[in-house]
Amino acid sequence: MGDSLEEENKAEDTKEEKEDTIRSDKVLIATIIIFILIVAGFAVWMKFLNKTVVVNTIDDLHKLNIKGKLDSQYGYVYKGYSFVYSDGLWYTQIQTKQGGVMFDLPMHYGPREVEDVEIYGSFNYSIFNENKEIYVTFDPLGKDENFKYISVAIGEFDQPIIKAFNKLPIAACDKEAEVCSGRPIVTCDNRSLSVLYIKDGTSPRVELDGNCLIVSGDGLGIIKAVDRLLLTLYGIM
Repeated sequence: MGDSLEEENKAEDTKEEKEDTIRSDKVLIATIIIFILIVAGFAVWMKFLNKTVVVNTIDDLHKLNIKGKLDSQYGYVYKGYSFVYSDGLWYTQIQTKQGGVMFDLPMHYGPREVEDVEIYGSFNYSIFNENKEIYVTFDPLGKDENFKYISVAIGEFDQPIIKAFNKLPIAACDKEAEVCSGRPIVTCDNRSLSVLYIKDGTSPRVELDGNCLIVSGDGLGIIKAVDRLLLTLYGIM
């Protein structure tokens, strides 16, 4: 009798733990989707107000770097672009595709750190240039431990893609799921759309598949792959 009761209690505890995990995953995935929307909305708001945020300390670091006065671990010049390290991020300055406006591009990894990231395929810039939106999609049923890295990678991608290419990111999922209710279901099969597709993988990799930008990795490798992609889109690598 006692053993039976103990087994029932253990089963109930296990059930509650699974339910807690599911709730936690739903909250995290929903946070990713909301984050994309907030970033896009904030960028539109800033554009409407026509404001520019100037970080003098970063500008000063670039000036020192170009003069060769920074240690190589804090700054270097890569193919004519100055890269400086501050508060855990690498910064370089790029122009919008329309030209004339310079802004800082922050990344967790500089070009030297992503040279080993595999990248292959070809990208259809005609479709990319024609579309005003870019759909940012991922697997809502993917590896739980990767969701936080996907969130960071999306944040790393969204702001510069808005500023440099004037594209509006739209949160999407690659399959139907409760947490994706009301969001578009988008994969690389949607050939008329511009798509960033983030996938789980064993190592950081970038695939250019026509209209679709595919980044894959595990943990920090996801962020590393996104930074490799950004540096490619801007023509730095």
